[in-house]
Amino acid sequence: MLGKGNAEWDDALMRLAYSHWFEGGKTIDDVRLIMSLPAKGEAVGHENWGKYLKYVEFVKEKKQEAANAAIVAVLKRRRAYRDWYIEGKTEAEVRKIFELPAIGTAQNHPNWEKFEEYLEVVKEYSKIVFK
Repeated sequence: MLGKGNAEWDDALMRLAYSHWFEGGKTIDDVRLIMSLPAKGEAVGHENWGKYLKYVEFVKEKKQEAANAAIVAVLKRRRAYRDWYIEGKTEAEVRKIFELPAIGTAQNHPNWEKFEEYLEVVKEYSKIVFK
């Protein structure tokens, strides 16, 4: 049964707090202060030390999830670029997809880096296909 004093309930509430702190941009130092822990070193005897260690682990998990999501996003983009190459999309068509000018550079455009990444994928894939 869930309720105050139940370990599962307490853990769920703490994970909600961890999520709130993490999404709110609280640093590890901020959380130490929130939990009334000393600013530096271990406080093994403090009642919140275990909760603090769980928060540190929570932050590691969230950072790993973010890193994994970024990797997946890059792989999906690169697959789309490869597919465009296989479909025979021209550079002009790709520039239009990215809303870039038909010719020249547009280094200040938000999609310029994506276009450069597309060109790199085409270059890499061309080496494989025509080897």
